[in-house]
Amino acid sequence: MTSDERRARMAELLPRVETDRAALVEYGRLWMAASYSGSPWNRKPHEVTTGP
Repeated sequence: MTSDERRARMAELLPRVETDRAALVEYGRLWMAASYSGSPWNRKPHEVTTGP
């Protein structure tokens, strides 16, 4: 799953997470996968640089 696919899936799940536990679990898994895959839109604090 690419980061674009993951973002699209997360956008689909987001409206349901408050009422649908399965959606919440899947959203959490996607979020965790994104946060550890090193994708540029979700960097860890120590990887973020200031300025260009």
